[in-house]
Amino acid sequence: MQIQKIDIKKIIPDKQNLRTTTEEIQELAESIEKNGQEIPLKVEDIGKNKYLIRDGHRRHAALKIIQKKKNKPVTAICVVENKLTDEERLVKRCIIDNQQKNLNVEERDNAWKKVWEIKKKPEAKEFAKTLGVTTEAVRHFFDRMNLDPGIKKLKVNSGILQETISLPSEKRKSIITYAHKKSMGAMRLRQDVRVLKNASNTLVNAYTKDQIDVDTVKKLSGLSEEKQKTAIENISKMKNTIKKMPGLVKKGKVKPVSEKEKKKMTAYEFVSKLNHEIAETSNQVQTIQSVIEEIEENELDKFFTSKMKESLSEYLKELSDNINTGLKTINKVRNKWKKESQE
Repeated sequence: MQIQKIDIKKIIPDKQNLRTTTEEIQELAESIEKNGQEIPLKVEDIGKNKYLIRDGHRRHAALKIIQKKKNKPVTAICVVENKLTDEERLVKRCIIDNQQKNLNVEERDNAWKKVWEIKKKPEAKEFAKTLGVTTEAVRHFFDRMNLDPGIKKLKVNSGILQETISLPSEKRKSIITYAHKKSMGAMRLRQDVRVLKNASNTLVNAYTKDQIDVDTVKKLSGLSEEKQKTAIENISKMKNTIKKMPGLVKKGKVKPVSEKEKKKMTAYEFVSKLNHEIAETSNQVQTIQSVIEEIEENELDKFFTSKMKESLSEYLKELSDNINTGLKTINKVRNKWKKESQE
């Protein structure tokens, strides 16, 4: 292995290049022209004074733009390696990607699939060792390869797939389809999956049809399936009535109410609003808790700088102070209402 300056005319792009996206090449060319080529290309000496690119197709394309602009020969700084077999070259590309994360998920899956087939479809543990990745990463790869064709067409992000991997097949399919339709992120979906995982198919179907939300799923989970169906039917009727209400008012089919009844209706609106805000706040606090737990479990905070830790500590302190101030008011009113309900 040696570092050389090589005329880019002697450098050949690999037709089997795993990376298919070539965005921002012009911007990269401008950066290299201004600051120089900081990262060498990795090339393979294939003889006859020719070199095959193993890593650095974007840098090579940028150097070609510079050559065209200057209209004179341009050299590339290269790490020159010995010639490999097709199989060795493919594995090498995958290992480079594991370290640099140049490929998107679809490109990486296609590359891994080629290696897996060349290696005669090894088990997860053996395949992980070949690529230098975790067994869990390989299991997620196998999962993506075996996805229902309908789910594959949706091209959902890998986070959604990971969050639903423990669900039964049909339940998973309907939840992924719903999450994709609603453009839900993996973190948000994680909160819902915790509830939906043990929910009945009746509740899951109602959830994915937008008949009930996840909080209602939680409330109905303890009921028999017959009572769940009745509750869902009643909720649907209520929603339909609310939708029809403006039309009924316009047609004069809804009688005017007294001031007392208006205040009652306003009170009900505030109760509904408060219930909604309680559920939303609970979800937000759970999300923050999940993020912090994930950081702790994966020991990610050891990669935080001192400044990052200081800034996050201040934000969390401010959040904690606001919550504590709010809790004093909440508990004061809660105790009052509790006392009045018992009288």
